[in-house]
Amino acid sequence: SNTFFIGLFLGNKFAGFYSAAEKIFIALTLLYQPLIDALYPLMSRRKNVQLFKRIFSFAITVNAVLCITLFIISPALIKLLYGDGFDV
Repeated sequence: SNTFFIGLFLGNKFAGFYSAAEKIFIALTLLYQPLIDALYPLMSRRKNVQLFKRIFSFAITVNAVLCITLFIISPALIKLLYGDGFDV
């Protein structure tokens, strides 16, 4: 796994950082999975390019807002999820 190789080459500290970030990324990715599962069959049947563009634009906007928000609140989020001992 990636965490193993990061730990091997960069040490346990960086492996811990990577593992923590990966867990948050996977949790956020799983939020989109039901939407993808519902929309993919519909979009592949209809082949509606306009619908795809609207959904894609909406997803880009939501992702941008989410990324900016997470960037701003990340110190508090890390402290909440991993405790005070998890400092960079």
